Formats: sequence, C-alpha cells, structure tokens
Amino acid sequence: MMETKTPPYAAFGEPPTDPKLKQCLKALTELPPMDKMTMSGPCVKQTNKMESFMKKSFGFKNTREYFVDGVMAFTIKDFQKTDPNKTVKISEKGKSFKMTIGEILEWQKSFRCYYDSSIYTGSDAKALISRSLSGGSKGGLEAWKMKFAIRISLNPIFMNFDGKILDRNPKDPLENNIYLVSVCGHDFAGRKHDISDITLYIKNWSEVYVTKKGELVAKGRDFIPKGVAGDLNIELLEKDLRRMAILRLRAQDKTGIQIVGETGIGLGVFSGDYIGIGKTVRSVAAATLAKVLSEEKFENIKAVICALPIFKAKDNYVYFKEAFEKYYKGTMPVYIMDQDM
Repeated sequence: MMETKTPPYAAFGEPPTDPKLKQCLKALTELPPMDKMTMSGPCVKQTNKMESFMKKSFGFKNTREYFVDGVMAFTIKDFQKTDPNKTVKISEKGKSFKMTIGEILEWQKSFRCYYDSSIYTGSDAKALISRSLSGGSKGGLEAWKMKFAIRISLNPIFMNFDGKILDRNPKDPLENNIYLVSVCGHDFAGRKHDISDITLYIKNWSEVYVTKKGELVAKGRDFIPKGVAGDLNIELLEKDLRRMAILRLRAQDKTGIQIVGETGIGLGVFSGDYIGIGKTVRSVAAATLAKVLSEEKFENIKAVICALPIFKAKDNYVYFKEAFEKYYKGTMPVYIMDQDM
C-alpha cells in the first residue's frame, strides 16, 4: 500500500501492467485537489442553471406531486420526433456543453436495470420494478427492494464539483464511454418512505423512535427520534451490503465497464449518526466492499476507484482506507482518493 499527501490517495492490489491502465491511474493520482466549496451546500446557482436549461430545451416542469417524500415530480416534453441532428447546449462563461437530440436518444436507449431475482420474485416482479422506476414505489418493503435493483446508462457529465461547465462538441466519443450507475443505499435518517430500513436493521427501533400503538410516528417525512442509541443488526446489514455490492459490480462487468467508481452511497446523512450507528455503518460498508472485491473475479473491470472527498477529520476516506488495509486480499488495483466522482 502506498500513500501521497496532496491530495491523498491510497492504492491497493498489484501495480497494473497494462500500459493504458497504468497511464489512466497515474493521471488520476496527478489530478489537482478538488474544489470542495462551490457545491458543498444547497447548490442553488447550479440547480437554477440546470432547471433553466431543462425548461428551455425540454419543457421541464415541476408538478404538484412527488415521486417519493421530499422528491418533487416533474414532466418533460416528448422529443422522440424532434430532428435528431438538432443541437442543444448548456453554456456559461464562454464554455458550452453541446449535444444532439440523436445522442440523447442513444444515451436513453442504453438504459438497463439489473435486479436480484431472489428479492424480486413471482410473476409480477418486472411490473413492480417498472412501477418503482417510474417513481411509483410505495414506502416500506417495496422501497427497500430497490437496493437490489441497479440502473445503468450512458450519461453525460456537464460539470465537475467546481460547478464549471465542461466544453464539449457533438459526437465527442468521451461521453459515449461514461456510465451512470444508479443505486439505492440504506437510509438510517428516519425517512418515512424507508420505514423498512428502520424496522429491519434497528433491533430496538421502538425504543429509538416515538411510537403510538406499536406504530412509528412521523413528523412530516421523518420519524421522531427519542435520543436512544440504535442497536444495529450488523449481521443482516453486512449480508445485504454484500449482495448489493456483488449485484452492482457484476452488472457493471456485464455492461463492459472497465473502471468502476464507488462513492460511498448512504454513508453521509443516511448512515445514522444521529442515532449512534453511523461509525459502525461506515465500517461495515467499507469492510464488505473490500471483502467482495477480494473474492469476485471480473471479465471487464480492471480497476476500482473509491472517490471519497475528505470534508472532516475522520471522513469516509479514512474508514475505507482502514478497511482495505485490513481486509483487501485481491490483486486488482483499488484506489481510495480524496476526489469527486
């Protein structure tokens, strides 16, 4: 294992022998420190800019409904019959990210959903997934199951964490080689929609939260904590984290992805710090990934990058570094980096 200081990274596994992979990893370690200030907050400016672009280009409009609690629903116009050569762009300070309607349609067609068939069972499994993907998942077990459904598609990157628009012309092959892997993590922030995360993994949930006649009581979207520390079912959490990791890694391998980016989904506000389980959740998640990567063999994946920006003294970067030092026994390069994804 080796380390640098500015910005820090930790490298595990055997040094790559493939020249392209070696060059890629070297370039990543030589990136300048990320801008941690511009988008560390509500990101009002960036959000407004994106909304303005979506309204102008695609008729984006918020409805008065919600996909789930706290996530507003929206509609966009159907542009399937629009001239595929028409160019749309998002611009700022002399830079423009340009793309054609045809490219966008191709990116949409790349969408795939991989799911755990031991979780989604029966004749209505695909119908349930389809409803959830359409923003209609019900709270409780139906929402919990989405941890075992991985969504993958080609996805453009308009800007980095610094909030600056990236220059791009139509047909640039780079954007046709970047995939978004969308996954759901555990929610220990007490959201009403994810009630099953509380009742399945918190053994003493009825002592941790306010209840009435044996039912959890919510104020708005959240359950009401009583100041009692949670008793985490570590064995069950680790078991499910393992299944989730294997599913998303195999899905990416099948898609042909070669460099995987892990970002510590669910290890921020959703880790359960306020009920005293956050440190354990982070440690278990990091150790589980290290163990899975030690055991799994891949056809296409060549390296894994854990993009874990350091914002405080003991952030996710430290938990993952410590876990990989202890548990990672594999040969594939795994880099833990103080960078954005």
